[in-house]
Amino acid sequence: MTRRSTQQSSFIDDLFAFLRTAPIWAGPVVALVVYAACRWVFPWVLSLSTSGSEFARGVAQPVSMFLFRFAPFAAAGVVLIWLAAEVVKRTDRRRLDQQTGAGSIRDLDWREFELLLCEAFRRQGFVVEHTGKDGPDGGVDLILNKAGGITLVQCKHWGARLVGVRVVRELLGVVSSEGVQSGIVVTSGQFSADATDFAAKNPIRLIDGQELTQMISKVRASVRTEEPRTGDGSPAGQAMVAPQMCPQCGAALVQRTAKRGARAGSVFLGCSQYPKCRYTRDSLR
Repeated sequence: MTRRSTQQSSFIDDLFAFLRTAPIWAGPVVALVVYAACRWVFPWVLSLSTSGSEFARGVAQPVSMFLFRFAPFAAAGVVLIWLAAEVVKRTDRRRLDQQTGAGSIRDLDWREFELLLCEAFRRQGFVVEHTGKDGPDGGVDLILNKAGGITLVQCKHWGARLVGVRVVRELLGVVSSEGVQSGIVVTSGQFSADATDFAAKNPIRLIDGQELTQMISKVRASVRTEEPRTGDGSPAGQAMVAPQMCPQCGAALVQRTAKRGARAGSVFLGCSQYPKCRYTRDSLR
């Protein structure tokens, strides 16, 4: 089994994980449900189940009274967990939206790198479980679920080092032993030729630094193109226009005007990371 299934998770852990992926209104709803259950539902069920025994009623009565008084504290606890989950969600969104290209991704530490990938896959419609250890090494770091299909993800946050075939073989072994759909190895660096060849023959997808940068840019742009709407569903104003992204480094393209040469005065799009990246193209494309 994967690491998550071999560990005992608490109710608080499970609730926090749920609220991290749930809509913002889910927290207050869960708090109200917990309050109602402790205040009325559980005491009522206890009264029904102990109606035929004087001793059982004597035991149930103080339990019901405790639950009745405990209800506000239980609801408040849910609200605190919900607020913590919302803070984490906001932090995850900000981390992804602040990425400007391959350089900013490489500047993250291994933990931030895994959390960045969690948010990126969530924006692609996956339910994401972060199973990473408290260290930069090993095993399955993310579990993705979409429409019942499970994908295991191994993260390798290496800037220049090549990820070899051994890492891909190890993930394939876990995929096979778990009986899941597929696996993904993600690196901020590159893969060796033998790793690429091995993955092509097996249900393992490789995402290198260049593809990762493009993926991050794409999910950032998909959020920016969402048009705000009023309560009746009509547009609330002019839609936000998604920035065009540099295909070489993933940074935003900006409009520039040529100042010299045969095309002086003409308008073109250039990479915002110039002079580190010198990609240009015609603005009319």
